[in-house]
Amino acid sequence: MTYYNTTKETDNLCDRIKQTKKQDKKILLLFKKHKILGASDIFKMWHDPKTPITSIRRSINTLMNDNKILMLETRQKSYYGRLEYVYKIIE
Repeated sequence: MTYYNTTKETDNLCDRIKQTKKQDKKILLLFKKHKILGASDIFKMWHDPKTPITSIRRSINTLMNDNKILMLETRQKSYYGRLEYVYKIIE
């Protein structure tokens, strides 16, 4: 399951799970288009300003666990000025 119910949601749980799956699909499409991305790259391209970067990182971890993307040893400066890993799509 890709939704980590850290807030112990009971209402709208099915909707939350659907939202995370939808987000995972959108992020995978970005990887298909750009091939190599970091969480900050996706965050800058993301159209919903309410989406936290931690949610994008959750999707990246889910896609890695599903063997859709691979973490590279390369790191880049993040949106917040710290180093972050970059990932590439597995084709």
